[in-house]
Amino acid sequence: MNPLTQIPARVRGGLYWAYVAAGTFFGGLQVAQVEHLGHIEVVKALAVMAYIGTALGVTAASNLRSKVTAAPANLDQSQILNDQLGELRKINGHLEALAGGAAGRFGR
Repeated sequence: MNPLTQIPARVRGGLYWAYVAAGTFFGGLQVAQVEHLGHIEVVKALAVMAYIGTALGVTAASNLRSKVTAAPANLDQSQILNDQLGELRKINGHLEALAGGAAGRFGR
């Protein structure tokens, strides 16, 4: 049994949000070129954040549940491809129209 899957979802969620808040806080301090916050060095705090992030990432990954779904039995691959091709042709038409308008404006 994996002990990381025993952590309740609400606790994990709180830990993730605290990590985000701390990372944003210390990252903001670094951007603002603050070197010390009291007796805490911002660079060292961010280094610790990297180690904590690894542990939180492993915890999050161990709590993922695979959601594999089967494709519908009546799935018609050729119809899906034709629909996608039609959408790409529409997009291409829009891009060509935009390119033609831009070329006219710049003397091409």
